[in-house]
Amino acid sequence: MIPRWKKAGPSGELEIKFPTGRRFKIEKQLDEYERHKNSEWKVLEWDPRYKDWEWGDTYSPKAYAKQQAMDAGQYDKRGKKVADYSKTFQFESLEEVTTTADAGIPQDTANMGPRAKEIHVTDRRRKKNKLPVLLKRFRRHMEDNG
Repeated sequence: MIPRWKKAGPSGELEIKFPTGRRFKIEKQLDEYERHKNSEWKVLEWDPRYKDWEWGDTYSPKAYAKQQAMDAGQYDKRGKKVADYSKTFQFESLEEVTTTADAGIPQDTANMGPRAKEIHVTDRRRKKNKLPVLLKRFRRHMEDNG
C-alpha cells in the first residue's frame, strides 16, 4: 500500500509516514522577508533522537520535492530498499534524461538561426462570439497575392 500525504500545518505543509518508520515533511522555503518565492520547497525528515525535523534538501517544484521524499522513503535507515513507489513518480531520474550528445545534435544549437515568431493576423478587438476579421495589412496581402 502506498503511503498518503497529509496536511501538517496552516501554510501548505504536507507530511508522509512510511511503514519503515521514516517520516518526511514538505514545507515552503521562505526568504528573509518571510515570503515564498521561486516555488522552492524544503524536504525535512523526522529525527527521533532529537524529536525534531532535520532539513534534507530544497527542491522545485513541489511535485518534485514530494517525489524525492517518496524516493527516500523506499529505503530503511540502513539503506536497504524495502518498497517500490516508482510508479507514482512524475519526473524522470537525472540518469535517464537524453542530452544533446545522446541525440546526435551538435553542441552549438543555440545559434542555428532565427526562431519562428508568432504573428497575430486577426483583429483582437472583436468579440468572441463574432467571426474573426483579418487585420487590414494582411487583408491587402491576401487580395494582392491570394
